[in-house]
Amino acid sequence: MTKLCDEHQVWVFDIDQDDIWKGVHYAKKSLPWTFNRMGVQEGDWTWYYRMMKIVVGVAVQETLIRELQQREIEIEKDWTNYRTKDAFDLTSLDGRKIDVKSFNLYSDYSVKLRPNFCLDYLIQNSSYPGPEWSRFFPCLVPQDQAGRDDVYVFAIVESPNYTSKARRIGGRVNQFMIASPAAAWGNFLNHKKIIKAREDSKMGLDLEFELRDHCSLFKSPLPFYLGLQYDGKFDEIDMEINTGDVISVEGVSGLSYIRIREEDFDSFTGQLAVRFTNHLDEPVFTGASMRDLNVAPENEWVVDKTMFGDLFLPSPHRIYMLGWISIDEFSRIRREYPAYAHPLQNKQENQLADSQERGIMLTRSCCYIYPNMFKGGLRNKNYYVLPRDLNIMDELPSVL
Repeated sequence: MTKLCDEHQVWVFDIDQDDIWKGVHYAKKSLPWTFNRMGVQEGDWTWYYRMMKIVVGVAVQETLIRELQQREIEIEKDWTNYRTKDAFDLTSLDGRKIDVKSFNLYSDYSVKLRPNFCLDYLIQNSSYPGPEWSRFFPCLVPQDQAGRDDVYVFAIVESPNYTSKARRIGGRVNQFMIASPAAAWGNFLNHKKIIKAREDSKMGLDLEFELRDHCSLFKSPLPFYLGLQYDGKFDEIDMEINTGDVISVEGVSGLSYIRIREEDFDSFTGQLAVRFTNHLDEPVFTGASMRDLNVAPENEWVVDKTMFGDLFLPSPHRIYMLGWISIDEFSRIRREYPAYAHPLQNKQENQLADSQERGIMLTRSCCYIYPNMFKGGLRNKNYYVLPRDLNIMDELPSVL
């Protein structure tokens, strides 16, 4: 096989908008069932960052599927089992599983000591094993995912920083504006364990929605769309509501989000209060701390305009598919590389880890994609190889 050594060996694509929409529609229903590597729903916008990663991952996979089909390689996918399988792997007709690892690179996110991204710079440093994180391009596989697939494909997705407040709220085309319960409300309304407990016991939630302090020039009802989990399924239902109205929805197991249309977002001036009657009276524990998910933080969840984020990936966006490697080759080669812990004294260099494992980056260790800025670095442990170890994308069809 030919190893990556030239920028022209990288497959480069602009993301198709239809592929982004496929990612949006998968993310909106699958969030509770996707493993949360960022920890329990701790932040107000954790749900948003997680859903956007799903959107990006699906869009990249759809791009790869289409390119392989153009090369007469048929790929199967089954994303209907999102509740029971925390992955959306691709499978060739002969049964080989392909796991696409995509990493976000924000084109409008300036980082001191990090040169602007270009393929020439990546290729120049494709053999660099550290410790300077601004030259270090590890191809990462989370430790808890290692070994479950046949082939890894690595891709960089370059786009504006969708995590910024200005990007989250408005100003885009084809918006998909939602508010999802966060922190303790996320645990109570949208955690997979409590959703499953309600369904297994047939003791669900009855929800009430009240629109408050909304000023409508024509006193016309304001439409919202509710993403609901119930009976092992997901559905989005519409709801039109006037100020002072109370609308009930009975027998659900979870509320994943509230959506508002782009044309109604600017005119939404009030609050949408969500109250509940909880028919499940047993605790539902999670984590080492045995936290009870079946405890609401307050009597109502109040949603206003500032809590909505746009799930549509901002333009311009580009995919760089760097190359691929078999799991056996990955497992062998990564042992040739050092282990890293974190940047030494918050400087440009990483610190070598006191670890018996080789080719691993521990939480908070840094690289070009995950820079040493603003408490940055990796959020979890990852094994890695280098770009030089990847086989070129043109040869991927030969093993499928």
